[in-house]
Amino acid sequence: MIKTEAGNEAKRAWVEEATGNQGEGSAARGENEQGCSLGRARSAAEPVQQGSEWPQLGRERNLRAGKAFQEGGNDALELPLQWGPGRGLVGDGGENEGVARKVQEVPLLPSLDYEKLKKDLVDGNSRLKAFLLQALRWRLTTSHPGEQRDTVLQAYINNDLLDCYSNVQRSVLMLLQSKNEVVRQYTARLINAFASLVEGRLYLSQNPRLLQLLEERLKAEDKDSLTRENVLGALQKLSLRRALQSAMIKHELILWLVEALKDTDCMSDYTLAYSVALLMNLCLRSSGKKTCAKIANEVLRVLSDLLGHENHEIHPYVNGALYSILSIPSIREEARAMLMLKRN
Repeated sequence: MIKTEAGNEAKRAWVEEATGNQGEGSAARGENEQGCSLGRARSAAEPVQQGSEWPQLGRERNLRAGKAFQEGGNDALELPLQWGPGRGLVGDGGENEGVARKVQEVPLLPSLDYEKLKKDLVDGNSRLKAFLLQALRWRLTTSHPGEQRDTVLQAYINNDLLDCYSNVQRSVLMLLQSKNEVVRQYTARLINAFASLVEGRLYLSQNPRLLQLLEERLKAEDKDSLTRENVLGALQKLSLRRALQSAMIKHELILWLVEALKDTDCMSDYTLAYSVALLMNLCLRSSGKKTCAKIANEVLRVLSDLLGHENHEIHPYVNGALYSILSIPSIREEARAMLMLKRN
């Protein structure tokens, strides 16, 4: 699969140094979110959640631990996270006793001076900005899933780290337009990390200018730019939110994606996967299908070529996009004319 906790995320773009590609998990779907998941393939008829970089392995561990409690009887249920594999309850002098305590006692990180941080991010030199952006991202991505990570994210949001609640001209988000490539890249990485979490996406959606800034950066960056990769990843995750999804369609992002996907040779696996997944998410909407109907021949040719791509991980999302747009009669007729479908 495209997502694993310690795999692809650590390799490069999604949130590079994260200890896990973690998010709220591909199986869960928020009330206002819809789209596809790069972690699991589902039918296009059932929108699935995509893009969280971090699967909820913390939750999975708790579920496994809960099962162990039940198997251990009532005594085990009274001692969460202290069931030693094959050795009975931890705490009886067994070798797992120290391990259990470490699992329970996750330290909270020291608080930060957010007012000074934001001032340095806006007024500091490029080197300082880059270091601060990197440190803030690492603080989030290397935190322990659960209470510690939630605390870090909520502190960022409550202190409006990215100025999503304000209309100031010189905001942290404007670093996406920095002349320094490293600053732009690290800003995009931090936004991508925020977008990996439900609460992070909700926070980012509060700023009406963010989407425009991301789209402008997407189109302005070089094809092999890491900044572009992270901007694309953030857009794909933000496309789970219906309002942002509608705005992307209105801004004709589908046309840009179709054009970009005509040449996949210069795309990294990350860029390719997130481009196709974003296209599928946008095609799930009626307005997205209507946009595709206007360029039916181009869309069908691009998707047809992608079905033969050597990267098999993108095929579920290509199939999902096709399944969705072929519900439009004019697109079905175009597909028959291209001999993609048999006539009845």
